[in-house]
Amino acid sequence: MSKFLKVVGIGCGGCLVLIVACILIAYVMLPDTTHVERQRVIDAPIEVVFPLVDTVQTWEKWDPWNQLDPNMDHVYEGPPAGVGAISRWSSEDWQVGVGWTEITESVTGQLIVFDLHMTEEEMYGVGTFTFTPVDDGVQVKWAYDADLTNFSSKMFGPFMDQMLGAQFDIGLKNLEQLAETRAAEMSGDAMPVEELKEAVEQAVDAIESATGDGE
Repeated sequence: MSKFLKVVGIGCGGCLVLIVACILIAYVMLPDTTHVERQRVIDAPIEVVFPLVDTVQTWEKWDPWNQLDPNMDHVYEGPPAGVGAISRWSSEDWQVGVGWTEITESVTGQLIVFDLHMTEEEMYGVGTFTFTPVDDGVQVKWAYDADLTNFSSKMFGPFMDQMLGAQFDIGLKNLEQLAETRAAEMSGDAMPVEELKEAVEQAVDAIESATGDGE
C-alpha cells in the first residue's frame, strides 16, 4: 500500500511540475503589449464632438463603464478640459474597479491623448482619440496601448481586443448619439418640449376645425 501511495505521490508531483512548466512557457510566449482600436463616423460638427471627449466630466454621459456602474464615485482635478484634466473613479463592480485618467495632449479638433491607470490591477496604458473630418461628419478613432508587465494582465492580453473592443464600440455609439442630439439642438432642429406641445395642440385644433369636430 505504501508503495502505491508513493507512486501516486510521484505521479501527482510530476503532473504539478508539468502544469507549472506549461503555465510558465505560455507566460513567456504571450505578448508583452496590447493594442485595441475601434472607430465610428459621427454625423455632427467637430466643434460639437471634440469637447465631449476633451472635457473629462462629460465622459459620464457616454463612457461605457458608467453604464456598468452608474453609481460609481467620481473626483475631478485640474482644469475641466485639455491637458492636465484628471478624472478619478472608484467602483465596487469588478468590471469597473478603481483608477484614474489624465489628459496629457490635446490638439483642438484633431487629437486627445490620456494616461490610464488601473490601480487594483497595477496596469498602465495610453488612450488616444483621433478626429478626422469625413463627408458624413467626423471619424472618431479610439485606441488603447498598454504594457502587460504583471502576470494577470499578461494572461488576459490575448482577450483584451475582444473585451475592451466591445466596450469601445458601446462608448463610441453613446458618443455618437450624444453629439448628434446636441448638434440638432444647436442648429434648432430639435424643438423644445413646450414648443412641441404647443405645436401638437395647434395641429389637433386645426384637424378638429377642418372636420367639424370642434363645433
